[in-house]
Amino acid sequence: MVTRPKGAAVNTGGVNLPQMLNELLINMALLVAGVFMLSLTLTARPQSDSPARLLIRYAGAVAVAFLLLLNTVQIAPGLLFDFRSVMVALAARRYGTLVGLLVALPVALYRLSLGAPARGRPCLA
Repeated sequence: MVTRPKGAAVNTGGVNLPQMLNELLINMALLVAGVFMLSLTLTARPQSDSPARLLIRYAGAVAVAFLLLLNTVQIAPGLLFDFRSVMVALAARRYGTLVGLLVALPVALYRLSLGAPARGRPCLA
């Protein structure tokens, strides 16, 4: 068993573990808050939704996905993670594949505009 002095940092390849866990918690909190805010616009029957309500919900889902993308967590040097794909999955689950793709498209285009892919940095999402 390897022992280390009390208070010594764990070697995670240059990534501060407590900071990474804090950033993951923040990303998760943003996801929960965003999903909750969008849930306030839901009705019991999706067929009775007005086009204006659907557009607000679509814009909200894209905005939350962008917010999650802007708060990406560095898991390891050059490896990024965020929960933006959860918003795409939730939209696809409720309204179908086409809506899921429409939510994913602006986020994916922004991600690709950062560079191929984000200046060579892999991203888990």
